[in-house]
Amino acid sequence: MAGRDENSAQYGRGLVMNPSQQRIGLLCFAGLQRASLEELSQRGISFHVRDSITLRNHDLILVDIERAAVPKLLGLRTVEDLFFPVAEKAPAAAEKDLQRKGKWWNQEQLFAGLHLKNELFPGAKPNKNIGFAVFVKQDRDHALHRKQAAAAIADKLGAFRRWKPRDPADIEVWGFLKDDTLTTCLRLTDNSFRQRSYRSEERSGSLRPTLAAALVALSHTGPGDVFLDPMCGSGTIVAERIGYGPFSHLYGCDLDQEAVRVTQRAVEACLRREKRDNVTIRQCDARRLDLDAGCIDTLVANLPWGKQYNLQGQRPNERLYRQLLTEFDRVVTASGTMVLLTAEASALSRACEQLGLAGEDRLKMKVLGSWAQAMVIKKEASH
Repeated sequence: MAGRDENSAQYGRGLVMNPSQQRIGLLCFAGLQRASLEELSQRGISFHVRDSITLRNHDLILVDIERAAVPKLLGLRTVEDLFFPVAEKAPAAAEKDLQRKGKWWNQEQLFAGLHLKNELFPGAKPNKNIGFAVFVKQDRDHALHRKQAAAAIADKLGAFRRWKPRDPADIEVWGFLKDDTLTTCLRLTDNSFRQRSYRSEERSGSLRPTLAAALVALSHTGPGDVFLDPMCGSGTIVAERIGYGPFSHLYGCDLDQEAVRVTQRAVEACLRREKRDNVTIRQCDARRLDLDAGCIDTLVANLPWGKQYNLQGQRPNERLYRQLLTEFDRVVTASGTMVLLTAEASALSRACEQLGLAGEDRLKMKVLGSWAQAMVIKKEASH
């Protein structure tokens, strides 16, 4: 194209592609890369992974998809944000690397990203006086400081006469530093994409919605399932199951009456206050569930563990896990599935072994600053 800087394409790394294809960055929380890619497949979105950037608390996955499928990405529930790559893997070992005129910035891609953002969110189109913000994430500490990288990006944006730094901003441009290279992207989504409108109240130990969505997806629950979260807390898993798709019946239980109230409010927000007779939220002890034997097809739970419940220094929850698993085993059908999240994976494994339950899959994810594991237990492979 006329006026295109040949050097700007050098670090595009495939940004110029088949016109029917579009490269998109999927930002997911640490450990959810596999779950996010599986969700793409479950939603019938064909993709090709071009790169993966592992950061301290997030992963950025760059995928090529059909341009016509881009609007479908707005329905993803395991992804934190969507990004449009502006420049990929520009050398950034030192500040001088980002001061070389035209060597790393791809202005053409920036405007292509703005065009796509306006297509996806037509009501949010800013006027010509654009306010911008810059953020930089990294995999580790670098010789190039994050503030230096952010300043270099801001200098490029500030070159447009009517573009100024502003809070709140009309657009956000993020830099991702890894292995002394900088990938720069335009953020397509806003905070509502990750935060969910049903979360009107927070409780200690609440899961991020994207983590809860990953647990639900890991269970492979279906439209005919009876689903249970026996320790529903703030109702995030229950709400994400509603968002996942149809179900036969949905149960949420918790020993704490306040948790039951918060979960009921989340359910009402998800259903837009529509009355449904196939959602039941009740107060009860997960060790003594008020449910018939073999009535649950899919059970997903965030178990009590470690830092989130101030159990540091205490003995692992083996006894509690054994009690919980005994009751879960009773209510889940012989062909049912359990997905259990804990940072005390060894304690859960020992409890499973004692009860003859086989955990056949694990997904490692970062929860409240600690690494936890989701264990999938399929009853038909146990006992």
